[in-house]
Amino acid sequence: LAYLVVSAALRNVDPALEEASRTCGAGTLRTLVKVTLPSVRGAIATASLLTLMVVFGSFAVPVVIGSPANINVLGTLIYQWAFASQPPRVGDTIVLGLFILVVVQVAVVIEYGIRRRGRYATIEGQARSIQTTRLGAWRWPVRAFLLLYLVLVTVLPMSALLLVSLQPYWSSRINWSTLSLQNYEALFKSGSQIVKAFEASLVLGAVCATVLILGAGLVDFYTARHGGVRGRFLSFIM
Repeated sequence: LAYLVVSAALRNVDPALEEASRTCGAGTLRTLVKVTLPSVRGAIATASLLTLMVVFGSFAVPVVIGSPANINVLGTLIYQWAFASQPPRVGDTIVLGLFILVVVQVAVVIEYGIRRRGRYATIEGQARSIQTTRLGAWRWPVRAFLLLYLVLVTVLPMSALLLVSLQPYWSSRINWSTLSLQNYEALFKSGSQIVKAFEASLVLGAVCATVLILGAGLVDFYTARHGGVRGRFLSFIM
């Protein structure tokens, strides 16, 4: 999510601004800090907000890998208090949920303020050409860092989930002789429950996406046509 949001904003940065900075004697790093990053600070704030919401909502990977090792995040802690505790700690669960809601709402307000301060317009009369910045000696260190990031964020978690799914029971020590596809066979043999779950997820996802897109489109249309305090408030809520 962060990559999609920030990369789209970087593609829309006017290269003329960076060229003007370099013409005035600024180097690549100074241009990045003084011109490029301030131009996309709204997108960076939005990506940070989305990442925060995804982190707060993460459940599947932490509950499979972290909970057996007594490593909990907010999502797994709410689940344990609500369903695994005897008696259920309903009050604590509600308080923790409200805390998450308050934190996210404060982050939304901060992100909205950053985007408002970062508004600008560029007027030009000819097509733009994106200039490529050569990394030079930093090319291989940057590539190594990106590969390391990919391994830590994607490869290792997916590999851990795959190994856990092949085990007959969860264990922190991998016994390679016990790995099999029995869990997959048992899961798909049940048939009806899996099909119903997939159908419910697909229908719910399609309906929610359609309703939200239509609602956002109507709000954007109203804001563009009328503006004012009500339009800005609706745009902020969406």
